[in-house]
Amino acid sequence: MLHLCGIALGVSIRNKKDEKRERMKKYKVEFETNDTKYLEIYRHIKKIIEKGQLRPNEKLPPLRRLSEFLGVNISTCVNAYNLLEKEHLIYKVSGSGCYVLPVEEGVEEETGKVRFDIGHPSTDMFPLENFRRSVEKAMALNLRGVFDYEEGLGYEKLREYLVRYLEQSGIHSNKERIQIISGAQQGISLVAKALLNYGDIIYVEEPSYHGAMEVFSDKKLKPVSIPMMHDGIDVGILKTKLERFRPSLIYVMPTYQNPTGVNYSLKKKKLLLELAAKYDFYIIEDDFLSDIEFHGHKEHAPLRSYDEHNRVIYIKSFSKILMPGLRIGFMEMPESFVPAIRKEKNKMDIAGPSIIQHSLYKYFQDFDWNLHLSMVQGAYLRKFELMSRSLEKGFTGLLEFLRPAGGTNAFFYLPKGHSAKDFRLYLRRQHNIEVLEGGLFGDSLRCQRGFRISCASLDEEAIPSSFELLRKATGEYLQQG
Repeated sequence: MLHLCGIALGVSIRNKKDEKRERMKKYKVEFETNDTKYLEIYRHIKKIIEKGQLRPNEKLPPLRRLSEFLGVNISTCVNAYNLLEKEHLIYKVSGSGCYVLPVEEGVEEETGKVRFDIGHPSTDMFPLENFRRSVEKAMALNLRGVFDYEEGLGYEKLREYLVRYLEQSGIHSNKERIQIISGAQQGISLVAKALLNYGDIIYVEEPSYHGAMEVFSDKKLKPVSIPMMHDGIDVGILKTKLERFRPSLIYVMPTYQNPTGVNYSLKKKKLLLELAAKYDFYIIEDDFLSDIEFHGHKEHAPLRSYDEHNRVIYIKSFSKILMPGLRIGFMEMPESFVPAIRKEKNKMDIAGPSIIQHSLYKYFQDFDWNLHLSMVQGAYLRKFELMSRSLEKGFTGLLEFLRPAGGTNAFFYLPKGHSAKDFRLYLRRQHNIEVLEGGLFGDSLRCQRGFRISCASLDEEAIPSSFELLRKATGEYLQQG
């Protein structure tokens, strides 16, 4: 009898182990890079929550178990869980673990939701069929090459094309200064890992792109925030801080800044470059939308095009003008930085996907890039004009915000005494509206009462009515005190 009980107990233990292994399968992540693993874990868990594969209040794996299962450092999982908590997808119970936030407080997918929180445009703007043909042509011409490593700086022919591409923006370079990267996020990470040390001071805009802020936090850098104004960062505050704290780098998005949509004036661009030379620091320029004309003038040309002092590390992403899922971009940098960046890139992922690099080159070679840009520009311009009219009509006098010069983003500030976190939950529960709270874009008290909206994924015809819903909901919230 005891023998039979022992067998039954053993079977029960094995069954439980099998169940645990089966439950863990849904957390399996196929990593694209070594440097942004926490973001990939975050995106994967967010996806399975949104798909309903994790139930409300379901417990997530303990950090140690998840790190062992994925073969990553435990701090990587900590960062992923922290980001999920920031986005109100999970909640923590002290001494117990992390759990999926219930549907009434977490992510809802019912029809009618207004998604101001999605920053990437819909895929109907992009040349899916033409790029499919480019992939086929690349494979037909060089089947082995597209599946081999593109070590070093990346596919040479693509880099040669990018030199000519930069010339159109007034940037004079050469192929040995260009590093192909898997999107802007990897470029920012490469700079942080290759050129900065623990505790280095780096200046950032406030508010700033939350992906960059995560990289700087993970590297344990010391960010110093410079407030944004209607024409770029506050140069007066920048000068004052430069007298006290000398930065290694300053990170900026001079063209249609994320999250405000502000454009730097030409005067501020040139002054920033002069200050970089005077105080001996470098500038990371993150450019994702300078190809698009919103006002028919060229003052939005990249900061790098005015750089006479060799101070700019230029990071260009194609995610907003070609296709978000391609995960490809490039860095153009002073020659002295190339060896360190190249070494770090090799440690990070050896090489980016060759098939994407070869296919992108074929797309540039065989299709009319300027025609594509004109089509994308038309879609962006229509959305921007609809958003601008909605902001002017509905939010002037209601909330403080910097008027965007282009793009699809705007950043609002609630009156003092209000919390963007509470406001975001109110919008979600009472009005089925999603926004991103300002704490993702900066740590100051001012940012804590801010929130970002984007019309990128909204249908054009839905933009006016969506903004009207947001206006009414905001008015009701503020009347409640």
